[in-house]
Amino acid sequence: MANKKSQGPLLFINQPFLRPPANKMQEVFRSKQVNFPSINEDDSNEEWKKKQEEKYEHFGNTENMKTANSDLSNKDTSASKTAQRFPTLNRVKPFKEMNVHERLEYLKNFPKALPPVLCVFYTAEQKHLGFLKEYEEDKVTIQFQNNTTQTFSAAEILNVVMIGIRR
Repeated sequence: MANKKSQGPLLFINQPFLRPPANKMQEVFRSKQVNFPSINEDDSNEEWKKKQEEKYEHFGNTENMKTANSDLSNKDTSASKTAQRFPTLNRVKPFKEMNVHERLEYLKNFPKALPPVLCVFYTAEQKHLGFLKEYEEDKVTIQFQNNTTQTFSAAEILNVVMIGIRR
């Protein structure tokens, strides 16, 4: 048995040694910054109206176009008035900057799609860890983690601190 030669692999697949494929990717990108001339809204609106009139004249229906333009101008003026009165995005006040009443309202109107938020409710005697169950003008009901509830007067609650979302 001393003369036994070492055997090679029992199954040998002959594969040619190929170089890895070369990656031909874009390495550099250059662009020119184009400054477009600013166009007044009135000018662009007038140009758009003229183009629309030309389209309708081509089809022989100019009366419908004139009524559509007058409706459009009425909507534009009413939309601009409402945009001036009501800003599109109101800044949401952070929870830390809210007073106790605002915090309780926020927790009351918390989205139902999300789980309730664990909070610490501070009173003069002690602090209570739980979830806001109900809130009315003068009563606050807190549900504790062991599913018991307790009702407090809204005036008793000195502070509310959010801990986190229940999982």
